[in-house]
Amino acid sequence: MDVTRSLGNGPHAAELHVTDSRGNSTTKTVSFTVGPPPAAGAISVSPTSLKFPGTRRNDTSKPKKLTVKNTGQGTLTGSVGTPTGPFEVTEGGGSFSLAPGQRLTVKVVFGPTAAGPVTGSLPISSSDPAQPMVDIALSGRGK
Repeated sequence: MDVTRSLGNGPHAAELHVTDSRGNSTTKTVSFTVGPPPAAGAISVSPTSLKFPGTRRNDTSKPKKLTVKNTGQGTLTGSVGTPTGPFEVTEGGGSFSLAPGQRLTVKVVFGPTAAGPVTGSLPISSSDPAQPMVDIALSGRGK
């Protein structure tokens, strides 16, 4: 049996009545939504790496900035994680929610504890279905 009915966008429910050849019947309620899927946010991060100049051991560099932007049509949610290595987020860390076109500034500092080159990364998770995780490369040199 085919039943066709035009429905407007939005949530709907229908009852389905089924009777088998022995006369047993059951009723199920089926819920569904008509319409396009909700718009998604899209993450853009710039720059994708931060390189810190030589910094004295047990000192802290000047902060470097990166920008997280929502280039999608829906809200972008996510979190700026904890960096690995002797790097620290001083502004813009933790959870975020960005409307389309909105930006978040994240500031990171470098605090080496030894001389020599150091690398790390800063994870940024998001609700962007195409790019749920972005890792920002971090590097510096302790003096």
